[in-house]
Amino acid sequence: GTYFSSGIIAGTDFWTYSTAVDPTTSNWGWGRIRLNGSTFNCLTAFNRQGTIAHEMGHVFGLDETNSDTTSVMCQLGAGRSVNRASASDLRTINSIYG
Repeated sequence: GTYFSSGIIAGTDFWTYSTAVDPTTSNWGWGRIRLNGSTFNCLTAFNRQGTIAHEMGHVFGLDETNSDTTSVMCQLGAGRSVNRASASDLRTINSIYG
C-alpha cells in the first residue's frame, strides 16, 4: 500500500531498535522522516526546508503547534510562515532535554 494519504507532504515514524512505536506512549531511539515526492517536490525551496525542519522537530519530541504560524511546528496547511525553528520551538526542545 501507499504510505501517504492524499495531500500529505511528509511523515515521521518512531522506532526503538527495529520496532515501530507510538511516540505518545513510548520512548523512541530514532525517527525516520519520509517525504512524499509527489507533493514535497512541488514546494518552494523555503517550504521544503520548513517541512524538513518540521519533521525534525517531531524527531526531537515536538508536537503540532498549528495555533502559532511562526512556529516551525505549525503545519504548512495551517499557515506556517517560517522555515526554521523559532525561539519558542528551541526552548521547548531545551525543556525536554535540559
